[in-house]
Amino acid sequence: MAGIVRRTAVALRAPVNALAFSLRRRVGWSRGAPDLPKEPMGALFDYLDGAERIAAETGERALCARYGLDDLRAGSSRRDYREVVDLLSVLDDVRVSMPWAPDRPLRVVDVGARNWSYVGALERFFRRRAAKIELSGVEVDGHGIYPNGHARCDYAEAYAAQTGNPAVRYEVADFCEWGRGDEGAFDCVTMFFPFLTRYALLDWGLPSSLFAPAAVIGRAVELLRPGGVLVSLHQTAVEQDRMVAHLERFPEVSVKVERACPTRLVAHWPKLADRRMLAVVKAT
Repeated sequence: MAGIVRRTAVALRAPVNALAFSLRRRVGWSRGAPDLPKEPMGALFDYLDGAERIAAETGERALCARYGLDDLRAGSSRRDYREVVDLLSVLDDVRVSMPWAPDRPLRVVDVGARNWSYVGALERFFRRRAAKIELSGVEVDGHGIYPNGHARCDYAEAYAAQTGNPAVRYEVADFCEWGRGDEGAFDCVTMFFPFLTRYALLDWGLPSSLFAPAAVIGRAVELLRPGGVLVSLHQTAVEQDRMVAHLERFPEVSVKVERACPTRLVAHWPKLADRRMLAVVKAT
């Protein structure tokens, strides 16, 4: 009963979401990149006990060494750093062959980038696969304002700068309209928790007019070069199945259901117990 009430309440927010989003887009608020909080990393996994804490600490040390995370470790909050380590742990287990670009920049686009607090994980993951990477984050609602007066795009700018890579860029744009002229030019597209139900989109605060999963997924496939990879992460097996159903419209891609992705590297790990990952390869 409680679930039905909550879903009804979310559905009733649709006109409010539409008005608020229209105002955010029209104003385009930004006050510049904030200073990101830094915290000591002692007791990084203090929400775990015993063997679980030891396993998390061991995994973090291995990822830190493999991906050169010392600068991010020293310059982040514990929550942000755990998010980077958690995503790297998931990406580190992608089983398909990822694109490799020894003689040119590796081009990657992240769809629905939110405030891009995890961009350090993406940049370090792909940096191991090419001498140079060009990483774009695209977010349709980048002007949402936090209580401190900074916008979502302000934080994304700060997190992008934290990578130390000037080719990491965040753009406030509708992904379905983004990248015109770049069809078939990207090595990898990432989509973390895309909105595959209208309820999830409305619950995030977006208007129902932006609910277009088929168009978003189709645009991702268009942007991939032959041999390119789409990596998507989903909250549940049901959402993963929805993604697979959408991808069945594209005979040029092959879908590999990677695995469930439970970790204990973030404090909210119980909510991620059914997290799933897909890797989609575009035919050469």
